[in-house]
Amino acid sequence: MSFTKDASARVWKSLVASSLLIMPLSAHAANSQRSSLVPGAEALAENNSATIDFYGPSMLVRLAVAQNPKCPPQILSKLASDPADEIRQAVAANVNTPDADKDRLARDNNDIVSEAVLNNPAWITPITLAFLANSRQPKIIETIAASPKTSAEILSKLAQGPIQTEYLLLSLARNPHLPAEQIVRLSKVGDRLVRTFLARQAKMTPAALAVLAQDGDLGVRSFVAQNPNTPPASLELLSKDNNEVVREGVALNRSTPVTALRRLAADPSWEVRLEVAQSPLSTKEDSALIDELVNDKQMRVRWALGANKTLSPKIIETLANDSSQRVREAIARNPSTANDVIAKLNKTNTIAISQIIAARNTLSPEMVALLSADPSPLVRRTLAGNTALPEREAKKLVGDSSPMVRGALATNSFKRDTTSSTWRNDIYTKLAADQDEDVRQAVATNPAVSASLLSTMGADNSAMVLRALASNPSSSEQVLLALAESPDSVVQQRLLNRGQKPSEAVFTMLAQAKDPALKMMLASTTRASHGALEALAKDRDPNVRTAVAGNPYATEPVLAILSADASSDVRSAVARNKNTPIALLTKLLTDNDLVRAALAGNPNLPIESLQQLSKDKLPEVRRAVAANPSSPAAVLTYLSDDNEVWIAVPSRRQFN
Repeated sequence: MSFTKDASARVWKSLVASSLLIMPLSAHAANSQRSSLVPGAEALAENNSATIDFYGPSMLVRLAVAQNPKCPPQILSKLASDPADEIRQAVAANVNTPDADKDRLARDNNDIVSEAVLNNPAWITPITLAFLANSRQPKIIETIAASPKTSAEILSKLAQGPIQTEYLLLSLARNPHLPAEQIVRLSKVGDRLVRTFLARQAKMTPAALAVLAQDGDLGVRSFVAQNPNTPPASLELLSKDNNEVVREGVALNRSTPVTALRRLAADPSWEVRLEVAQSPLSTKEDSALIDELVNDKQMRVRWALGANKTLSPKIIETLANDSSQRVREAIARNPSTANDVIAKLNKTNTIAISQIIAARNTLSPEMVALLSADPSPLVRRTLAGNTALPEREAKKLVGDSSPMVRGALATNSFKRDTTSSTWRNDIYTKLAADQDEDVRQAVATNPAVSASLLSTMGADNSAMVLRALASNPSSSEQVLLALAESPDSVVQQRLLNRGQKPSEAVFTMLAQAKDPALKMMLASTTRASHGALEALAKDRDPNVRTAVAGNPYATEPVLAILSADASSDVRSAVARNKNTPIALLTKLLTDNDLVRAALAGNPNLPIESLQQLSKDKLPEVRRAVAANPSSPAAVLTYLSDDNEVWIAVPSRRQFN
């Protein structure tokens, strides 16, 4: 496939949103039949000659020059006077544009150009910034307000300027350089969105938070109540707020003084009291406050208190006898609960509590023995998955009647046992021969299982087991090679995507797969071995060969083969590949339009080749050269004068 003038026209029309047919000016004079394609085109050009912009492929070339980050300052200075708005806009944003030109473009009649100056990574001079700060265009001053490079002086000026849009005030509020006095001012005069934003900032000054604490908006006050920087006096004030949402925020704030917490512990709203119960300050600073919460009539408050990790042993024992099962569950889950309290909780014969206990990693031997004989398989399953499970109970559970218990045991890594691995291997071996497929799959998934045992599972007839082996980081090379021959495409894809990079031999096996999707994945991945890429370079599917040609790890011999491929797409990928040797790149200089356009953008192309392509007949090729960061100043200078034009297009200003 090659580029044509019509293709160029389609590219141009998509960029300038023109609905007219665009054609070369010379062709228009030579071919009278083309006027019939656009009725009235000649009359339109004559009637609007004063407002016509002559755009064409050269505009796209000049635009690429202006956007090139390596474009020399002198060329940018010339393009700063270009009649095309898009080109001046690109110059304004280019990091190499001289300050004088940025200042001139900041005063451009087109606001889009002026705004682009503010997007320049090199920023602008104080003089230019001061000029733009006086703009009456909201977007310009909003962009200035949002920039962390804007000085505090300019920010203060914008904060008190005549334009006070919501986004401007919000941008000022977000700017880390806004002076403290202006933050306080915004806290008073900013709209609800701005005040809400300020109230949520952890680095807000206490003075501004004190102002916001008296805000008339509920949302603002609720965020101030949660802010850790809110001063104690303001939190005391907010603890008396009429709205419970604000009081909840005060209750969960770690900076709230104990005097406020004591008041909130007797709050009429149980949601507020719940937050007090969760506060570590409540349990450390005031025993009377805790006593009040322990006897709270609302179960949810006592449940929240039971989950508090800073409870004293006395309070824990009291709540362990609570009438509510949910409260007792919270105590069973609390890491501060002692083993003697855990033993009492287990005697309640509640499955939910026993499950929670079975997951604890500080169980006494007696408790483990009791739980391993629990009548509920749910409890035994939880215990089987506990990494602190001792040898005796593990050997007992390996013969459990419930597959879910054996499956949980199969996934257990027993990381807390460092004494011996023999008994763990014995357990895994028995479970690897389990009749239940799910149990065997769990063993195959477990990275703690030895490579020798996983090798024996390679002959399993379950697809789920084989897929698990393909992903297991402990699977041996022998297993992986056998799995590479599997007809299951999921197994092969898991081999390709496993955490540890497969060996050369495994990659070579995968390259022989019949699954097109797998071959595309292999051809595209940077993990692919050289042998696999070499094999895929000869694949019948041109899409696979194109993926190989674009792979940054493709070797020179592979790229040499593909550079002579029958497919233009494949050769284009070779031309685009940054690892393609210069000798191969230069051979592609005389290839078709598609390949040359791809070649022109390769940053490794020699200067001589760039000079040659800068004079190419195809605008897309010249445009790619103009955008190439390796193009020298002489080439960019030449392209900045690119003068191929098409039929005139009416100025877009007529449609504004």
